[in-house]
Amino acid sequence: LEGKMKPDAFVRAAAQPVATWRGGITRAIYAYPPEHLTQLAAAHVWVGTATIERDCAYSVFPNRTRIHLPIRGNGLHLRFRQPDAAIDLHNFAQTTFAGDRPLDVTLLDGPVQAFNLIFHPTVQAGLQVLHLTACAGRTALAPLPPGAVAGRRAVRVIYAVNGACNCEEAGAQPITLQAGDACVPTQDSGISVSSEDEDADVVVARLIF
Repeated sequence: LEGKMKPDAFVRAAAQPVATWRGGITRAIYAYPPEHLTQLAAAHVWVGTATIERDCAYSVFPNRTRIHLPIRGNGLHLRFRQPDAAIDLHNFAQTTFAGDRPLDVTLLDGPVQAFNLIFHPTVQAGLQVLHLTACAGRTALAPLPPGAVAGRRAVRVIYAVNGACNCEEAGAQPITLQAGDACVPTQDSGISVSSEDEDADVVVARLIF
């Protein structure tokens, strides 16, 4: 469709596959290879959210790295083992750790939803949080420097946490993401996000593999 993002670039909240785990549910947004969208442990890269409804041990993912970022709720306490360590995480604070490191979660005050990246250690990955002000204009997402990819795949996942935001690729009509929606732009450069009627919080995942 000329002038529009491809339909498969949209990942509406209602279309995100839901699965259960011992602490609550997960919602899958993106995976590579795509056939592993509902198989976290098998995916080379997995992007999604997890709702933590109770205190429990987290799932273990050998030979994977995790980035964990609470986005809704009142925070959680993570207690790591091997070696022992502990951290409190509140909304939009993130931590990175080995997927095979045992840990337990304690909810500080009710359920929490967290944004998760789970990926092979050879993948370059990062999370950026944007707090958009209504009617403040577009925020351009910085493209990769020339040569940074060097024949590898570069993927960006944009997720609306609170409020509605517009996501736009150069030369295309913007799409509106409501809270819980995501998009996976078809190009790395010329991407911007904005919010018109209300402030919005957005998480941007960047993956190179």
